[in-house]
Amino acid sequence: MRNYLVPGAAEVWVEARDRTVGPALCDLMISNLEFEVLMSDVPGGELGIVILDLRGKWRFSDESVVRETEPPSTGSRVCQRSVPALAV
Repeated sequence: MRNYLVPGAAEVWVEARDRTVGPALCDLMISNLEFEVLMSDVPGGELGIVILDLRGKWRFSDESVVRETEPPSTGSRVCQRSVPALAV
């Protein structure tokens, strides 16, 4: 099994119903075993995400509103950067 690390390859945003936060620059780890998008603590912290309950309750660090997981928006932005991949 081989994973690929692409440093600084993506800009990510959080798109909630009433606000958008970002961008935050993050690395990508590409794996042939994982099928879901996973986010580590570093970009999550840069975006101000505070996890309250792993079953889907969270908030932004600058507010007290408790939010629940939302389905992806149909108008999500996708940004691409041209950077070399490094085998890990």
